[in-house]
Amino acid sequence: MTTEDSGWREGTLVVLGLALLLLAVFPYFEAVRNANEIPRLLQAMSVAEAGEWAIDGPSRRGIAVGPDVARSPADGRLYPNKPPGATVVGVLAVRLAQLGAQAPTLREFTWWARLLAGVVPVLVVAGLGWRRLGRDFDRPTATAAVLLLCLGTPLFVYGRLFYGHALAAALLYAGVLALERGVSTRARPL
Repeated sequence: MTTEDSGWREGTLVVLGLALLLLAVFPYFEAVRNANEIPRLLQAMSVAEAGEWAIDGPSRRGIAVGPDVARSPADGRLYPNKPPGATVVGVLAVRLAQLGAQAPTLREFTWWARLLAGVVPVLVVAGLGWRRLGRDFDRPTATAAVLLLCLGTPLFVYGRLFYGHALAAALLYAGVLALERGVSTRARPL
């Protein structure tokens, strides 16, 4: 086995361990719904089912919208006061939750939304970070840095909820790495 193979396996184990930890501690309490998640969930349901961004239509199913909404002066409809990036991922979560034989519950939809907008982006950050740091540092240092980032910062919390924060972090980090790679491979004149 080559050193590269060993490194790939170790990085995969780090990411899988993080996945197990993040999935094992999904907080969900039916009676106490997350006021930040509900508008995003409702908007994703509305886009998937009715093709509209407003959250006061039939897709709402009588679910209380919570305080994080605003009424549009243009059409008088309710919209989340959140950026819609997580909603786009939430639409995919709705579609996945609907694959079962029965209509999905809010709990099932929330699980898919948290998986796609929280857990997966954190795992992307972990995998990219481990790979990038592994170029300049030994494996234990790269592993410690990735675990510290993913478990010792707000990324751990955002990786378990349907917010846009983990998604934004993954996209930003991937973009920074792409810029870094582009700059380092470009010939620089003296």
